[in-house]
Formats: sequence, structure tokens, C-alpha cells
Amino acid sequence: MAYMGVQDVNGSGGIYSYSIGIVMEGQDIALNKISVMKQFNTFGNASYEGNKGLHGFPLSSDCNNNELPPPSNSSEEGGSKSNVDFGWKIVLLGYGCGVVLGLGVGYVVFQTEILADPAFRSLNVSENQLHGQIFNTFGNNSYEGNRGINETPPPNVLEKDGSKANIVFGWKVVLIGYGCGVVFGMAMGCVFFQTGSHSCSSLIQFKNSFSINQTKAAYLSCDEIAGLKSYPKTNSWKEGTDCCSWDGVTCDHLNAHVIALDLSCSWLYGNFPSNTTLFLLPHLQKLNLAYNDFNLSKIPSEFGRFTSLFYLNLSNARFVGDKHALEGLVHNLTEVRHLFLDGVNMSSVNAHVFMNLSSSLRSLILAYCDLQGKFPKSIFDLPNLNLLDLGRNQNLNLDSLKFNRSSNLEHLDLSWVSFSTESIDSVDNLRALKYLGLSGNSFIQGLSVSITNLSSLEQLMILGAKFSGGLPDSMGNLVSLKFLVLSYSNLSGPVPRSLGNLLQLTHLDLSENQLSGQIPRSLGNLLQLIHLRLSLNQLSGQIPRSLGNLLQLIHLRLSLNQLSGQIPRSLGNLLQLIHLRLSLNQLSGQIPRSLGNLLQLIHLRLSLNQLSGQIPRSLGNLLQLTHLYLVQNQLSGQIPRSLGNLLQLIHLRLSLNQLSGQIPRSLGNLLQLTYLDLSENQLSRKIPRSLGNLLQLTQLDLLQNQLSGQIPSSILNLTQLEYLRISENSLEGSIPDEYIDLSQNQLSGQIKEFQSKSLAYLYLNNNKLQGLLPSSIFQLLNLTGLRLSSNNLSGVIEFRMFSNLPNLEYLDLSYNNLSLTSNTTSTVNLRYLYLSSCNLSEFPQFLKGLKILERLNLSCNKIEGKIPQWMQEVGNDSLTYLNVSHNSLTEVEHFPWKNIEFLDLSSNLIRANLPIPASMINVFLISNNSFNGEVSSLICNASSKSNITFGWKVVLIGYGCGVVFGMSVGYVVFQTGKPKWLVNLVENQQEKRRRRKSKKGNRSTRQRRI
Repeated sequence: MAYMGVQDVNGSGGIYSYSIGIVMEGQDIALNKISVMKQFNTFGNASYEGNKGLHGFPLSSDCNNNELPPPSNSSEEGGSKSNVDFGWKIVLLGYGCGVVLGLGVGYVVFQTEILADPAFRSLNVSENQLHGQIFNTFGNNSYEGNRGINETPPPNVLEKDGSKANIVFGWKVVLIGYGCGVVFGMAMGCVFFQTGSHSCSSLIQFKNSFSINQTKAAYLSCDEIAGLKSYPKTNSWKEGTDCCSWDGVTCDHLNAHVIALDLSCSWLYGNFPSNTTLFLLPHLQKLNLAYNDFNLSKIPSEFGRFTSLFYLNLSNARFVGDKHALEGLVHNLTEVRHLFLDGVNMSSVNAHVFMNLSSSLRSLILAYCDLQGKFPKSIFDLPNLNLLDLGRNQNLNLDSLKFNRSSNLEHLDLSWVSFSTESIDSVDNLRALKYLGLSGNSFIQGLSVSITNLSSLEQLMILGAKFSGGLPDSMGNLVSLKFLVLSYSNLSGPVPRSLGNLLQLTHLDLSENQLSGQIPRSLGNLLQLIHLRLSLNQLSGQIPRSLGNLLQLIHLRLSLNQLSGQIPRSLGNLLQLIHLRLSLNQLSGQIPRSLGNLLQLIHLRLSLNQLSGQIPRSLGNLLQLTHLYLVQNQLSGQIPRSLGNLLQLIHLRLSLNQLSGQIPRSLGNLLQLTYLDLSENQLSRKIPRSLGNLLQLTQLDLLQNQLSGQIPSSILNLTQLEYLRISENSLEGSIPDEYIDLSQNQLSGQIKEFQSKSLAYLYLNNNKLQGLLPSSIFQLLNLTGLRLSSNNLSGVIEFRMFSNLPNLEYLDLSYNNLSLTSNTTSTVNLRYLYLSSCNLSEFPQFLKGLKILERLNLSCNKIEGKIPQWMQEVGNDSLTYLNVSHNSLTEVEHFPWKNIEFLDLSSNLIRANLPIPASMINVFLISNNSFNGEVSSLICNASSKSNITFGWKVVLIGYGCGVVFGMSVGYVVFQTGKPKWLVNLVENQQEKRRRRKSKKGNRSTRQRRI
């Protein structure tokens, strides 16, 4: 070959030396690389001119660092085995096709070979003795005078007429076609081999760009948020296998191009490189990278290369979007129909970058993006748009919206965005609308009648609005409605009877409003209903018996109303019920035995009513029950032994009733129990020894009963106990030698030497003790718990001395004038360590040896700098509680503790992006720092679901400190967390009552607290 021309081809990539190349001159093709034989290096620069994207020898332009590298030889060689197999499959397929093609060509040529010769464009054989079949393409005069010629030849005429040579010639043509077909098939197989090898190699290199880290990526729970299965898909990507069979990879099997890649919820962690080999897959039509952790990487502008892309999902993957990259997406992705960018940090982006989105767009999600500025109205007019979600962008501004009847919108979510108008005009024009979300928008003064004209509407979600007025009767027109959620929206007036017409309804939530009147009996018509929440209103009257018809019901919450009368026995028909909450009403009568039929029940809360009679033994049938609250009623009789069958029970609260008799020994079977409150009843006789079996118990309250006898020594087995109250009973005997609890008194002076070698628990906290610790403490070999906090103890303590106490699990030295020193790793088996206000200036080295530590409190010290790397070894996977607040920390890189549930970093000097804690976290405090970045949707969801009570603790702390920030947070949490806080406040009001009713003030109250 003396010349190769690739001029004026729209090519990119480099000129490499691998195997064989196919060059198509003058064609409009996109070449990612040109693979040629080594001798192609001999061609001159002129052979490659006109290709701006080409680089490498012999051209003058070299590869630069910003351009994509070619796949490495090692990768291709490593994956060559499987790709060869795959390529030869295609070769064989092409081979077979070539055979068929060759035979077909041969046959056609054989049939038409005479006609194919230009010499036979004119034919005249008239006036002869010829016979046989004529060619109808020539005129009749061409054959005249030959009587034997006709349209149908006589049998075997060809054999008799010496046409053997023609047949042989025909088969030569067939063989030529056959051979050409084989060559064609092999060439096509080679092309497919090169394509498949290139794609697989690119995917392997992309995989190797990230680590697999469940802890980092699982903070966004795919199961809970997206309903997707979470697992590392790239673990199935192995060199030497067919990449089209890998998890998440879809190929076009006609040409082996990778056309779809779904790596959502794949535990990928790491920075997303702008030159990733992912961009070497130009035929991608669908790309899903949602729910991974790309560590706040900027969205590369190279995403715009995927011009064939119709589906792109980068949701909740910790991407950051900038103006340049997003403009490139909008400009280049002209085929995109589904664009999901929720959770992408766009705080520096003006919403106008989305002005020119493709008219083919069907779905657009930009929720939780912190978008700024005005959102372009033109988006609402896109002719094919079905789904638009702009929720949780509080700095996004929307002008007055007017919708056309031609709109195809089916899903519209404008929750928690800013409107510059007091209404949404023409919403009833959205005839196809199925979902409407307008939560958190104070501009909505009432439910517009136009909304009730949306006959196709299936979900109406308006939480936290400021309605003036009630629900219109026309709500009953929304016959397609399945979800109706209008909680804490200041609704007043009665619940319309017309809601009973919504026969498709599965969720009805009108909680935290000011609704009054009776619960309509017509709600019993909603046979599909799963959730019914009417708590925290002013509803009165009886609970309708018709609610017993709702056989699909899972949640029934009517707490904090003014409901009266008896609990209907018909509620025992609700066999699917999991939550039944009727607390804080005026219900009377007995607890129906029929509630024992609710075998799926997990929560039963009937506290603060006027219920009387005995606790039904049938409640012992509720084997799934975890929480049983019957506090402050008028219940009498004995505690049923059958409650000992509730092996899943975690909380049992029966306080403030008139229960009598002995505490059942069967309660010792409740091995999962953490909270047992039987206080302020008339229980008598001995405390059963079996309570010592409740090793998970943290709170035991037997206050103000008529218990007698000695305190059983088995109580000492309760090593998790934090709160113990047994005062105001008739107990006798001595406190066991193993147990000394003199906490919360006015004791002063120094601690004397101890003689008892059997001492297991020594609690002297919250007194006025002074001086040094006696050396005999370090000789108490059975000591398990030592609490000396909140005294005036002083001196220096060598922490290694605690290594002499092999059974020590709980140590609290907080709030003294002590100083701790140790330069060596400790081997103490501590599980709980509290060192608040111990004059620490750094993370003490002795923490390195605490391998089973569960709780660590280092707050209110003088620790500076960042949390050291070795701290990730503390507790290994056991650490669930860490408090380093009120120090001088300046940096937090990451949180290695995957099981951490409580983390307090508040009141430090941290200036950094907000790190994402582990998925198990329940309490996360970061106030009074200088964090920046995005609060993840996980934290937002968690704060709105389960940490409402904790939120109020934050409010109280902020109020006490006088911090304006705390007050503002309190206001927000009050808007979203009122019912749970109020329930807990009222259910715990017996604490005040106990103080008022204290009859024996000279008795010391024995308490255990963290």
C-alpha cells in the first residue's frame, strides 16, 4: 500500500499500531481510534491532514493530559481471551451469512449471466431451428422463424443442449460469491471483535477508577428512598468474560456496542475523573449512576459527548454541577427524554441554564439541588413533558404560572420552592395530572376548587401550608385519588363526608390541623385504605364502628383529639394493623378483648385516657408487639401473665393505674425489653428474681407501689441499667455488698479506702466529694461500673491503672478537676467511657486499645486540630455514640465508624465541607461550626421522620444558650415535629406528678443515668 487517505473525516483519537484497520474515505463517520498495522507509521503527515481530533506520530500534535488515553495494552491482552471467543462467534456468524450470500449471488448470476453481458443488449436469432425457453426481455421479432421456441422448455433440454459448460460457469460464480461472503464475514467479525474489545477494556478501566465502599455509598439507602436493590454491580466485571453479560451492561448485539449502563446503587466511591474511559462509549443511549458517592466531584462537561443519550440519571450521587457543564448537557443532549439530577449540588448555578432543554424532554427532576434564581417558564410549555419535580429548592423563584390545556404533565412537584404569586392559575387545565405536590408553600391560602376538578389526580401532597378554612365538599370529586396528605396545614372545620366517595384512596393523612366535629362514618367505605392519620386535631364524638370495615388498614392514628366513648370492638377486624395509636383522648370503658386478634400489631398506645377494667389476657396473643403503652388510665386487677409471651416487646409502660397483685414472674421472659415502667400502681409482694434475666434493660421504674421483701441480688445482672427507681415501697433488708449507689446526694469530703473485694458497682456521682482517688479502687477486681462524675475530685490519674480492673465496663470521670495521662495503649475492656471536662488537650493515646468501646464522650475539653486517623480503630465496629462537642476541632475528614448512631460535633471550629455520616446515624449535631456544602436528603428525611423528639432537645439547648440559630431551628422543627414531641411530653408528665405526690422526702432516690 503506497497511500492511505483519511482526510476530511470527522475523526478523533490517536493513530495506533495494533492490528487491522478499515478506512472509508469521504464518509461522515466518527472514529474514536484508527487501528492500523505497524507499517502505517511510514505514511507521511499529508495522509492524515484534516482530522482535528487526530494526534500522535507522525503528526506534529501529541496527546495532551486532558485528552482520553487509549486503552492500555495490558488491559486488551488481559481481556483478549473472552473477546476473541466473542469475536469468533461473530466471525462464524458472518461466515455462515457469507455462504448464504455467496450461494444467492451465484444463483442470481447463473440465472442472469447472459443478460449481464453488455454484448447481449440486442439479440436476434430469428429464422433458425432453435427451440427451448425464450427470454421475455427481448421482443417477439427476436425469435421469429424458430418453431421450437416457446416459453416453457422441454424436459432436460439444457442437458441435451450442451449447457453443461454454462452450469459449470454458474458454479464458478457461486464459488466466487461464496468466497467473497466468507471474506466479508471474517472482516465483519474482526470489526466486531475490535469494537467489543474496546468497550470491555473501557469498562474495566472505568471500574478501576473507584473503590467499593458500602459505608460511603449506603448513606442514601436505595431500599428506603428509591426502592432499588443495593449491591456492587461491578464485582461481576471480570477480565476474560463477555462484558455484554455483566451486571448493569446492555449491548446492541448486532454490532456489540454498549448502549446502556445502569450502575445505580452500586456502592461506587471516589472522585469522578473528567477523562474517564466511560466517555469512550459514544453509543450510550441510557446511563444511570444514581445513588453512589462521587465525593462532590464536578459533573464533567464530557457528558455532552453522549449525543445519542435519551436517559441520564445522576441523582443523589454527590455530584456538583457548574454552569459550564450544565450548559453543555442542555446544548448537546438533544435526544434526551429523561433527565434526573435530583440531589446534585447546584448552589452556584442559575436556573436559566435549563432554558433551552430539548423539546423531546419527558421527565425532569431537579429536587434538592439548591437551585438559585428564576426558573424558566418555557420548561412548563415543553410539549412532551410528563414529569417535573423542582421540590426542596427554597431559593428557586417561580413567577405566576399558567397552564395550557394542551399540557401533558402527569407529575408536578413544586414543594418548598419560592413563589412570587399567591396562586397557581389554570391548574385545572392539567387534565392528565396524576401527582401534585405543593408542600411548604405559604402562598396557598386555601384549597382551590379548581384542584378538585382534576379528575385524573391520584396523589395530592400539601404539607405545611397555611390554609384559612377547611376542606371543600368537592374533594369527593377526586374519584381517582389514592394519596391525600394535607397534614399540619392549618385546616379547620369538619372532615367532609364526601371523602367517603374516594374509593381508590389508600393514604389519608389530615393530622396536625384544627379539624373539628366527628369522624365521618363514610370513611368506612374506603376499603382500599392502608394509612389513616387524624391525630392532633380537635375531633370529638365516638370512633365510628364503620372503621372496622377497613380490612387493609395498617396504620390507625387518632391520638391527641377529644374522642370519647368506648373503643369499638370492630377494630379487632383489622387483621393487617401494625400501628394503633389512640393516646390522649377521653376514651372510656374496657379495652376490647378483640384487640387480641391483631396478630400483626407492633405498636399499641392507649395512654392518657379513662380506660377501666382489667388488661385483657388476649393481649398476650400479640406476639409481634414491641411497644405497649397503657399509661395513666384507670386500669385495675393484676398484670396478666400472658404478657410474658410478648417476646419481641421492647417497651412496657403500665404506670399511673390501679394495678394490684404480684409482678408476674413471666415478665422475666421478655429478653428484648429495654424499658419497664410499673410505677405508681398498687403492686405488692416481692420483686421477682426473674427480672434479673432482662439483660437489655436500661430503665426500671417500680416507684410508689407496695412492694416488700429484699431487693433480689439478680438485679445486679442488669449491667445495661441506666435508670433505677424503687423508692416509696416497703422493701427491707440490706443493699447487696456488691452494689453501692450514693449518687445525687450532698456527700462531701474525701473518698475513703474500700475493704470489700466483691464490690461490683460504685456510684458516687453528683455529690461534693473532693481530693484524690483512693488507691484501693484499683484493687477492686470485680468492679464493673464506676461513676464519679460531677464532683470536685482532683489530681492526676494514670489511665493504665484501670488495666488492673479486668471486669470494668463503665467508667465516668466527667466534670471533675482530674487530669488523665497515659502514653501507652490501654487494654481495658471498657464499653462506656465518659471523660467530659477532664482537661484533655488531645485525643488520648490510651483510646487506641479500646476495641469494644460502644460509647465515648470527650466533650467540653480543649482538644484541638482534627480527629486523628487512628481514631477509626477505636471500638472497631462497636462504637455507636461519639460526643466531641465543645472542643477546638478544626477539621473532620470522614467518619469511618459504620455503626455510629449518635454523633455530636457541635461548638467546635470546623471549617470544611459537610461530611456524610454512616447510614445508621440517628442523631447528628453540627451546630456552631463553619460547615458548608449541602445537607443530604438523607439527613432531611431522617429529621422529618424519626428525630423529632431529638430536634426538640436541640431547641431547648439552643433556647438555653440564647443562640438565635437554635431558635430558628426550633421554629422549623416545631412546624414539622409537633405531634411526637407533644405525645412524649404528655406521656411523661407523671415525672412532675411524682414530685408533687412525694410522700417521703427524706428517702434518697436511687437513679442510674448516663
